[in-house]
Amino acid sequence: MRRGSFMLACLIMMSQLVFHGTIVANPTLPDGASHGGMNRTAEARKGHDPSSCTPDVYTTKRLNTVKKTVADKFVRTANYTEICTHTLKFFIDPALASGLSRAELEHRLTQYAAHINYIFSKQTRRRFAFNPSTDINIVYKNVGSVSYDGPMPIPEDNYEMWVYATLTDIPDYGTHGGASGVESHGEGVAFGLYWDAIHNPESLQDGSPELEQYWKQIDHITHEFEHCFGAGVGEYYHLCSEVIDTTGVDPIQSVYVTSTMTPDKVDDPYWKIHSDYWTDPLLWDIYGLAIVGSPQTLSDLFATVRFADVTAAVINRGPRLNLNTSMLETFPDLSAVKVTIKDTNNGNPVNNALVRVWSRDTDNNYTELPVQAGATNGVFQFAWFPYTSDPGSMLNYTMKLIKVQAPGYANKARWFSTYDCQAAKLLHGNLTLDIPIDLEPIVLNAADGNWLNVK
Repeated sequence: MRRGSFMLACLIMMSQLVFHGTIVANPTLPDGASHGGMNRTAEARKGHDPSSCTPDVYTTKRLNTVKKTVADKFVRTANYTEICTHTLKFFIDPALASGLSRAELEHRLTQYAAHINYIFSKQTRRRFAFNPSTDINIVYKNVGSVSYDGPMPIPEDNYEMWVYATLTDIPDYGTHGGASGVESHGEGVAFGLYWDAIHNPESLQDGSPELEQYWKQIDHITHEFEHCFGAGVGEYYHLCSEVIDTTGVDPIQSVYVTSTMTPDKVDDPYWKIHSDYWTDPLLWDIYGLAIVGSPQTLSDLFATVRFADVTAAVINRGPRLNLNTSMLETFPDLSAVKVTIKDTNNGNPVNNALVRVWSRDTDNNYTELPVQAGATNGVFQFAWFPYTSDPGSMLNYTMKLIKVQAPGYANKARWFSTYDCQAAKLLHGNLTLDIPIDLEPIVLNAADGNWLNVK
């Protein structure tokens, strides 16, 4: 079935509203979903500066917690509940726009803008204002990098979001590439994007190669915009199959998950408790992935795509990449991280435990960190490394591996990432970090000499 206005009107996408010459996507949600108190009406948006943050007129309470749209949980977002609207601009390679009239180009990119808006509206306060008559620039912008040359700190509001798209240099493969940066006046930029074509989303057939190419473009823009708002610096995908435990200390526990797995086949301890990452464009492109139900229709893709909880919290906070010290404000105090060891059966602290901690960088190099016993039984302490005024170096060491051994207990390992640190503060309001590890008691079976868990 071809996807026309039925998909856009009835299968959850966008209606377009025009105010003072600016088209702003007003996201329409699937049945049963909600904006968590952050939806706005047309009347509320009249006269709105398209690159500013203003209080949401339908946020009746500016609390430290805002109800999430799923699972009856709560997200701690400080006062970052204002709707924040950024002007969205496209810079399109003339070769990519070749063969399209101006009217057709505007029609297609208006749908791109609406779909990007929808994804961000599901969980965050970020919105994008787009005027096709002024916000599409036909110019070759195939740059290898972008740089900010304004005063520090980099602006954290009233900035635009730009997309640089170039005709693909690999025709047989099509769409690829993507990087994020800050332009000269503070604009957030998704650049290095190579596209096979500028598609007309409303004409794409389910499961078609053209739909896969279009979704890849939306995925890549979204991924880079997430980075522009400070999320996933260091890359979530470094937490997948590249994390190999080379410490040589029992228990050996690498981290492994692939997008071809079905959810029931994921047995990795880290990824079993981080399944909310699976639908996040920061991790991978969800098109056709078994781990998220193999979506291959536009309606299924939009219903499936969702930021990890910590991604949404960081985007709402909005530190600019890793260049401002405001990135450090998304973390709890990591100068004295606690590791609390307890008996999994009775909750009592475990004495005489040996705790070792390694810092792993994105090249899979391990550095063992000093660990000190705390004043309380079962509590140990270490300083997160690196933990400096340079968030970039800190975020390149995305993982810590903690291993615990204690007499009468099974050895235990636990991975903890910098993103888990951000979740501790932004989602749970913790100003310091305490990592709990529960140990399973074991006894020696006299009959066969094997160790048995004590339940």
